[in-house]
Amino acid sequence: MADVTIVVINFNTKEMTLRAIERARASVQNLELEVLVVDNSTRPEERLGQGLLYRLIESENHGFGHACNLGARQALAPVLLFLNSDGFLEDGAIEAMYQTLREDGRIGAVGPRVYLEDGTLDHGCKRGFPTPWNAFCYFSGLSRRMKRNPKKYDGYALRYLDEHSRHEVDAISGSCMMIPKHVFVQVGGFDERYFMYAEDLDLCYAIMQAGYKIVYQPKAQMLHLKGQSGLHTYNRKVSDAFYDSMKLFYEKNFQDQYGKFTRWLVYAGIGFKKMLAHRTHKGH
Repeated sequence: MADVTIVVINFNTKEMTLRAIERARASVQNLELEVLVVDNSTRPEERLGQGLLYRLIESENHGFGHACNLGARQALAPVLLFLNSDGFLEDGAIEAMYQTLREDGRIGAVGPRVYLEDGTLDHGCKRGFPTPWNAFCYFSGLSRRMKRNPKKYDGYALRYLDEHSRHEVDAISGSCMMIPKHVFVQVGGFDERYFMYAEDLDLCYAIMQAGYKIVYQPKAQMLHLKGQSGLHTYNRKVSDAFYDSMKLFYEKNFQDQYGKFTRWLVYAGIGFKKMLAHRTHKGH
């Protein structure tokens, strides 16, 4: 029986998906892996077809969370690893995350140090939740300017936490997250109302609400060719999905914690950023 089931979504990235699978398998020495590919490609030439390195699930594209849930339901291993098709794991990364889960039953999810092509940290791999205050500080630039009190002003990006040390955080990146299957089932998996963006934040929030910890484990590392597993050029649908997901996250998880005025400010801010994104694109 497999120790870990890796769930990879192929959305029009056939060659990259195959390379990510090969790299993941090559990175492991002491664990048995099962790989499930959920293929929701819209271009026939990018569909994978059956292969020796993975089991294939073909689906229409109903979003990232929907595809991950499909894979999780068919997973045979007790531990799930959701991996982006543009994520390339370093040797030992899967074992490091797996051992982190095994050492403490109260850990509900663990993620690696994710770095970009230039070697810098992808800050999405260790984040705080985007509360109204955290979001305001992040988008206004206060989080970078107020360096004397980073815990107060940098609560979203958490840049003050050493990226080479293990930490408990609010959220890790959906590009690579390992979760015990029973925890994933307990919290109901990914909320499929998110077509793309924020579904990883929402899942981490649900896991913490269920009483589990989220751990950033830099002993595991992954290169993320960010944006290449999806539409990385401007697309109005993608842009709208980002801001709509932010609004859904707030409505679902924070709305009852704040008064009407704060809610109005949040929705106005999201609407303004959405409008600005479209205008900026038209300006270019």
